Amino acid sequence: MADETTGETTGSAEDGKQQSPKRKRATGRIILTVVGVCLLCICGYFYYTGKTGEQEHKFDSANGARMLEMEQHRQKVVYAIKEIPDGSKFTRSSLEESLEEREIPAYKVPLDAVASASDLIGRVAKYEIPPGQIISEHDLVSKGKPVPENKVPSPPAKHH
Repeated sequence: MADETTGETTGSAEDGKQQSPKRKRATGRIILTVVGVCLLCICGYFYYTGKTGEQEHKFDSANGARMLEMEQHRQKVVYAIKEIPDGSKFTRSSLEESLEEREIPAYKVPLDAVASASDLIGRVAKYEIPPGQIISEHDLVSKGKPVPENKVPSPPAKHH
């Protein structure tokens, strides 16, 4: 059935497959718009991932140079080479038996690490120190705090 004002075929329930030329053009434009938006999204994705890849490469290069520089800057620390029981007092003879000074990259050094084994003479281990551990101030009884005879300082309580 034709509409007299527009000249379009409106169609009836029986012949619902027929579309007007205007409707066909509108559908075509919608499809074209959707395809265009999808293409823009795909192009944007590739552009973005390419740019972030470049930034990551620049970051990795700068970070690698910084890591190399930090690796070259070394600092001395004291390692336990034997188990040191809690309450042990460091003496000159015990230093040679149970401790070793090593240089490691500065970025790996704990903030309160002991830098020289001779700094430990007369100090007392607060708790047991296993072999391979870097000796730090927090492993030792505070300077100036006397340790009573036969009284071994206990480690702090662990909270569960």
